[in-house]
Amino acid sequence: MSNLTSELDNLDQRFTDIKLAINSVTGSVVPLETGMLLSPAGVISIGVSVLTFTLNMTQFGAPEFLYWPYIVFAVCTFLQWLAMRPVKPITYRQQEKEGSFRYSHSRAREYAESIAFYRGESEESARMGTQFTEVYSNQTRLALYSAVCSFVSGVIYNCTSYILPDVLVKILTPDVDPQQFTVISSDVSMVMSALSLSLYLSLSIDLIYQVDPQQFTVISSDVSMVMSALSLLLGFAMQYSAFSGTLQRVTQMVSGMRALPVKKADHIQSDERLAMRGVDVTAPTGDRLVQNVTFNLEAGEKGLVVMGPSGVGKSSVLRTLAGLWSKSPDGTIVRPGDGEGIFFVPQTSYVLLNGSLRAQIAYPKCEECVTGTPSHVFTDILDTVGLGYLVSDGRYSLDEPNIPWGDMLSGGEKQRLGFARLFFNCPRFAILDESTSALPVDLETALHRECRRRGISLVSVAHRPSVIPHHCAILKVDKKGWELTREVE
Repeated sequence: MSNLTSELDNLDQRFTDIKLAINSVTGSVVPLETGMLLSPAGVISIGVSVLTFTLNMTQFGAPEFLYWPYIVFAVCTFLQWLAMRPVKPITYRQQEKEGSFRYSHSRAREYAESIAFYRGESEESARMGTQFTEVYSNQTRLALYSAVCSFVSGVIYNCTSYILPDVLVKILTPDVDPQQFTVISSDVSMVMSALSLSLYLSLSIDLIYQVDPQQFTVISSDVSMVMSALSLLLGFAMQYSAFSGTLQRVTQMVSGMRALPVKKADHIQSDERLAMRGVDVTAPTGDRLVQNVTFNLEAGEKGLVVMGPSGVGKSSVLRTLAGLWSKSPDGTIVRPGDGEGIFFVPQTSYVLLNGSLRAQIAYPKCEECVTGTPSHVFTDILDTVGLGYLVSDGRYSLDEPNIPWGDMLSGGEKQRLGFARLFFNCPRFAILDESTSALPVDLETALHRECRRRGISLVSVAHRPSVIPHHCAILKVDKKGWELTREVE
């Protein structure tokens, strides 16, 4: 569905919101129906009472009792609508930002190895930190506006139920008898409470007049306060239970992370070459895949290609060489000491979620770090890897943001993007993991020749024989062991 339309993003987040909405609706449908049925009944019954008193109060010159409660309610409803108006767009943005934040984390999990090979941890951390800040800021605004809405609703309810009825009666009938004042004020209060969807709308007019008006007002107020307090305590208890369950899961996660053993970094010798001497390639599970691997690649040499059947540990050799997997205690790994000496090109390049084309090429460097780089540098690289048409025909620009390149680019185009990053960073060594498997042979040859022209020495994993001539040595790996062949023609 995401490929068919760009209007529906973060489908998993939307499905989650639908589930929460269904649970919310099904949990509140009974109170909602009850309120919808009782509210009109209360309005009608109490309205009849007020109409009766209004007809009897014409001698005081106060027929305004019939319409003043409704006027006040209309004004209060308008004020409440104004207070609630910003909540909808803020809630929409909150769901959108939370969905993007979750999706970024799911992509980071999916491409964790590629990000680690790229040494892009700091860039991804900064990007997700920015997203979290946006989520937190918008959530703060939502909480603030929700608090304002609750405050306004509370003020309106209390004013319309307890304060305004007395004020209206006193203003409109200053000379009314005190006992009649109490009755009229109570009835007006009941009408306005009915308009505010009060639970006391279910009381019939017969029940109202079975109790002395003054006693009814006192009893109703006391019962209302007690029920409100009990409901508040019950709500706090339910919220605390839900929060305790969530907090327990988070606490278990943090405790589990702290209990993990700290992995000490392998001792790596720094030199202007790539070499492995007597290194056993061992998976994190402890399984030994390849034993006693030894090779040496000087800067400027054509490179080394690792070949062999699937599942024998070819890519594992690259993981160990890059430091993602621990080496054997007795083995030695030599590689350039600075972080820019080696660059990784995976079979499927990791594509930034909403980065511009300039940011895609510059990765793992941040876009701000390359703002001073002329645009022709990027366009020349795109032409070199066969992606120049992305900007040459005017469809896109280098700095156009929020383009879903991950969905738009094909597998072969993503591999070309990987080489564009390689040529932009221009390291001394490059590790290629099936990086040309989706490219035509002529383009594969052109890209390897460009690596040679730029002085980039390669360590490649490949199955295609067409890759062999672009390297000076073959490391053949199988279940029996490995064999190194030099001087490939």
